[in-house]
Amino acid sequence: MRPAGTALSVVGGQDLDVWYRSAEALDGWLDGAAPGERFEYAYARILGQHPVCERVRALVAEGEVVPIQERNAAGCHYLVERTAGIAPAPGRARQRRVYELSPEDGRLLAAVLRAVRAGRDCPSNTGFAQAAGLRHRDDAKNGLERLRRGGFVLIEQRGGRGGASERRIIHVGTGKATGWAAPPPPPAAKKKGKRK
Repeated sequence: MRPAGTALSVVGGQDLDVWYRSAEALDGWLDGAAPGERFEYAYARILGQHPVCERVRALVAEGEVVPIQERNAAGCHYLVERTAGIAPAPGRARQRRVYELSPEDGRLLAAVLRAVRAGRDCPSNTGFAQAAGLRHRDDAKNGLERLRRGGFVLIEQRGGRGGASERRIIHVGTGKATGWAAPPPPPAAKKKGKRK
């Protein structure tokens, strides 16, 4: 059902049931939404250019929401679901921080989100670089540090000091974490050949 205040789009002389909610309506919902609540922001076969779509992409990158699509024979319902987020202190309004992620850091954050949703052990820097389409593992390492400083992820480490160090990453927006990365296997000892 089309929400009140939205109108049919007319394409090629045919009325198509295509509509978008405003970005302001989305933000109004977000401020009071509890984790798990959903908001339908568009209905279309394929999303077009619209301010609410840009806002959704920014919120997904920030970890505030996760996108959901529910298709039927005529088109697709486009929704977002509120993540856990970080609750404001009592008596204080929630302050929204808006970050401008580079395309590379955005892909890296998406790779982190996929890893925590799947419950996998924390990928290596090389694994993150491959998942995000980065050229080198150092690009992933530096990108993860930027995401940490920006408040998108938490990086925890344990072990070390002569032993293998393990790492896991927590996605702040959802509160979900990867598993602890399995330490690399020790190098195989070389077998000495027996002299005959």
